[in-house]
Amino acid sequence: MNKPPPAPINSANKKENILCRNNELVLEIAEPSFTNLAELVELLSASNEHLLEAMSELSEEDWHKNMESPIGASTPLEAVGRLMYHTGIHAGQISLIQKNGHSQVE
Repeated sequence: MNKPPPAPINSANKKENILCRNNELVLEIAEPSFTNLAELVELLSASNEHLLEAMSELSEEDWHKNMESPIGASTPLEAVGRLMYHTGIHAGQISLIQKNGHSQVE
């Protein structure tokens, strides 16, 4: 990518560096509080935009090249497959919480 996306969160929380491509800093964000829905939605939106931009820049050949990552070598295509599976697991968890999670406060 030519330019890193803007930091999505404006909170005073500590900064977290997201490293990618030979330890090049591509995104720096404030760590979300995990209780502020607006911050979490903003983080998700910025992450999605960043991922879509990076994916659009890959050539067809690059989608099939092995690359090193913190969990080992894999292709970007395999990484997106893992991301989709992982996201599906969380969607199921959220659905169960919405269906069965009830407040204990009356």
